Amino acid sequence: MKKIMSEYIRTVLEIDDQDIIDELIKDYLALMTESLPQMEAAWDKKDFAELRSLAHALKGCSANIGAEPVRATAEQLQHAADAKDPDKCNSLLAQLKAMPIDVDE
Repeated sequence: MKKIMSEYIRTVLEIDDQDIIDELIKDYLALMTESLPQMEAAWDKKDFAELRSLAHALKGCSANIGAEPVRATAEQLQHAADAKDPDKCNSLLAQLKAMPIDVDE
């Protein structure tokens, strides 16, 4: 997914400096590393409001960097948390955790 994000940053954000691109992707991956355990903790407490908030934030950051699969799944998780749908939340959280975001495609 790094390749997809890099291309998005170059074309949509019009940033051509590879060091900046690498830093943006590094920051995004750090955010993912922090966000997933926070979402799991909210899920464990069945705190749908917190889960919704975290999914919303991840959705926005993912959209900003071109991580479309993560953005789409985070958006679905946000809606599932709004609906307080435990089965859907559990499934979508598992999908997010399984996404290979740190590999080149």
